[in-house]
Amino acid sequence: MKGVIHSAMVLDDNYLTNLNQDSFEKVLTPKVAGAMNLHQLSRNLSLDFFIQFSSISALIGNVGQANYIVANGFLDALCHYRMRQNLPATSINWGVLGEVGVVANDSELSKLLQSSGINAVDMQTALNRLEKLLLAPSQHLGIFDIDWNQWAKSHPAMQKKSLFDELVNLSENTALNQASQHVEIKQLAGKERIQALAKSIGQALAMTLKINLNHIRFDESINQYGVDSILAIELVNQLREQLEISLSPTDFMDGKSILQLSETLSVRFDS
Repeated sequence: MKGVIHSAMVLDDNYLTNLNQDSFEKVLTPKVAGAMNLHQLSRNLSLDFFIQFSSISALIGNVGQANYIVANGFLDALCHYRMRQNLPATSINWGVLGEVGVVANDSELSKLLQSSGINAVDMQTALNRLEKLLLAPSQHLGIFDIDWNQWAKSHPAMQKKSLFDELVNLSENTALNQASQHVEIKQLAGKERIQALAKSIGQALAMTLKINLNHIRFDESINQYGVDSILAIELVNQLREQLEISLSPTDFMDGKSILQLSETLSVRFDS
């Protein structure tokens, strides 16, 4: 058998507002230019396979990896283009690999991903799947291990996306608990309402930052946790749906502590 396996990868992660042309070129060149070179040079050869290593991030996204997502999205698109040209083409949206790679070398990152429901695929399983693909027809597929319900809890804004309708099956109790927070908090008053709000905000912040709630102090400035405009938008998306009150990113970026912000938001339940 003869063919091509394109597995190049370079990372330069940052929030979208901090990415520049160099950041995109650094990440896109190995994948995009590399793929196009291989495509052009091999299109007239008789190949048994043309496999590209894409990423699950092109399917579900990932904060701080806009350039990487674009690069992998291109590989997926090139795969479909080659298939329409009756050329061999397979694009694999790999998830986390267990024994090698960026995540395997970073235990904290591995824990964060696991807390979001994204688990590692062991190398033997990955190699077995890859071996079968060498003999399989052209296709675009993913190889990953995800607890979709856990992932949806960590990404509440994605729960209602039609793409995940058949994957996410949150329990009725979970949905009811999310829907009832506004009613429960509105029924409270004074310090009780502020404490309930602080707990909700703290939980949202911990989920967004992928840290334990015990590591967050409600009396310290939220800015201390590195909340920028991007993270503020994530917090707004989470809490708007849960609390059903008016929120904006600036609420999380003006130096208030969680308790101070809770006092500000408390009066919005009465408006």
